[in-house]
Amino acid sequence: NMDGTDYCLVTSNSEKAEVAAVSYERSSIFSQIKDGSQPRKLYVVVPHLDADSVPVPNVVTAGAGSVVGRPTIAACVRDPVESQQRELYSLGSKEPVYENGNYRLNFYGRVSHPSVKNFQIVSVDDPDDIICQFGKVGDDKFHLDFKAPISPFQAFGIALTQFNI
Repeated sequence: NMDGTDYCLVTSNSEKAEVAAVSYERSSIFSQIKDGSQPRKLYVVVPHLDADSVPVPNVVTAGAGSVVGRPTIAACVRDPVESQQRELYSLGSKEPVYENGNYRLNFYGRVSHPSVKNFQIVSVDDPDDIICQFGKVGDDKFHLDFKAPISPFQAFGIALTQFNI
């Protein structure tokens, strides 16, 4: 979208096969002034994987915006009920702990530099199961760790969205 808060990862422009959707919750200027800088909140929806661990894409017909009456994956990002009905994985950013005036996430030694781009994505059903994490380890160097149900293509696409916010 024009705000740079919603993204849809597709396999190719001609086919419009959606394999992930990412949405960021943007805080208002008033809340930023009142509460200070808050960590970014993101929501991710990915389709289930096939037998070969490849995401089953949602093919969108040109210009329709939906597939035979069903919403696109992007429309399901903030609707866990629709995601579950469509057999999509609904994921979200892990809430950091506020400690000594700073927000902290435990990256178990994989991240060494604080950054607003650092994130951990967890299942909505199990906030202790880290599905994907991205964090700064040096000047212009980051670590990206992920596991199923996210593929390498999806993990890289999600990480790229952090640089466009």
